[in-house]
Amino acid sequence: MLKPVYVVRAVLTLLVMSPLFVWAAVEGAVEPPAVDVALSGLITAAIPLLIPFVVYGVRLAIPKVPRVALPFIAMALGAAADWLAKLAIGGESSLITGALLGAAAVVVRDVYSTLKEHGLKS
Repeated sequence: MLKPVYVVRAVLTLLVMSPLFVWAAVEGAVEPPAVDVALSGLITAAIPLLIPFVVYGVRLAIPKVPRVALPFIAMALGAAADWLAKLAIGGESSLITGALLGAAAVVVRDVYSTLKEHGLKS
């Protein structure tokens, strides 16, 4: 039986490697992207993995936050994290992209909790 830790490792590897896949898909690319572009891609890939921890911290700090609000908080945090990353590195920030990264964080958290609760049963 496939252990959940292997699935999580595979997902993390794909997310970390995704900027390289995008760069390799660009037609006519002969040299690696600039450091700021690569760093921006890594930060963008890390946002969905880090936001669940931040939302968990918000949940611990403010226990009366309704569970229904947590996905919206994750989307707002994703937009804020994307904006801060683009502000620090340079480049254009999109609130829609940040919100989608926050929504991806919700999916990552749901997959983790499902694997933790049920495992990979066929």
